[in-house]
Amino acid sequence: MPVGEISSYVSRRLISVRAYDALGMMVDALVCEGGTVRAIERYFADNQVAYLQLHNAAQGCFSCQVDRA
Repeated sequence: MPVGEISSYVSRRLISVRAYDALGMMVDALVCEGGTVRAIERYFADNQVAYLQLHNAAQGCFSCQVDRA
């Protein structure tokens, strides 16, 4: 996807957002429905967060990774 765009696939589902630091350690996580964009913005406001992984919350399957641009 182009930088700054979120797939509608992600925004329509119950998503587990997992925040990781540069060493790959999870520093925070939350489950949200429809608020994925706000969660991404919130986590990237914290300089400790290097990237996010999004998982389908109900089944727990990996959906995608979100990297800082």
